[in-house]
Amino acid sequence: MLFIEDLASLVLWLVATVLSVNLLFLMFIFYRRLKRKRYYEDKDSARSRYTRVVSEFVDNEIDADRAITLLEDATSKAEQDAVQEMLLAQEDNNNAERISQVLFGLGYVERWSRKVFGRGRTKALVARSMKRENAAISTRVDRSLLTPFIRMRMFCVPRAVALESLGRLAPQYAQVFIAEALHDPAPEVRRVAIAAMGRNRHPAAIPLLFGELLKAVEMSTSTAGTRPRLSIRGMRRCEMTALSTLASCSRICFCWCGGNTAMMRLIVSVASSVWSVENTRWPVSAASSAVWIVSWSRISPTRMTSGS
Repeated sequence: MLFIEDLASLVLWLVATVLSVNLLFLMFIFYRRLKRKRYYEDKDSARSRYTRVVSEFVDNEIDADRAITLLEDATSKAEQDAVQEMLLAQEDNNNAERISQVLFGLGYVERWSRKVFGRGRTKALVARSMKRENAAISTRVDRSLLTPFIRMRMFCVPRAVALESLGRLAPQYAQVFIAEALHDPAPEVRRVAIAAMGRNRHPAAIPLLFGELLKAVEMSTSTAGTRPRLSIRGMRRCEMTALSTLASCSRICFCWCGGNTAMMRLIVSVASSVWSVENTRWPVSAASSAVWIVSWSRISPTRMTSGS
């Protein structure tokens, strides 16, 4: 009889614990939704307040110092995100340097750099960037005991997002951050750095861009031979991975080549060869041919830019 009473008490305690955990979880969800709603309301309000300032700055009606003074009132994260998005949305080749100066003055560049490189390296990197230092390009990857943790998505994705913003700076300011990010242990961060190099037309980006294409081809080769079964949506998992990687590489290459017709034709040829791998009867053989095309294109820079 005593055993049954103890068992009943244990069950009641378990039920109470489960209900308490569920209640806490529901409260957390409610708090998150309320917080996100407040965030977007503040963001919309900031857009309406600072749209005129950004427009006047872009139209050269006010200088960078005046714009910094007016935009310094944006102190919350929602307000700063709104200002950042509006400035970067108006960026082009004519005003990139002026917008970069405002982003430096508002402290946004330092904040992004802290997310990517940490507090210890940020001060020196920002100082070098403001001096428009020409950083040497090296693909050596930094490795340490913490590398497996640094490469985890929960840590590398915020770094990649912040680096994307740093890469939007004027090329003379962004080069220092891009060169430093090429040493990041996470491949996601390095790909963002390579994409920024391509967007800024950096000469050293050519072998890195085609290196990314080559990696995509090799990945397609390794996954195409496995031939997994169809997924729920009717597309093989290896196809989805290969297509997303190749699409990213193609966008990077197109950012670099711009109006270079010969380069664009080469990239289209390579990308078409690789994308057709999954649709062939002998995927490994087709992928090998695509690898040969990319390798041949890397032999001589003259071949990449001469004629059609």
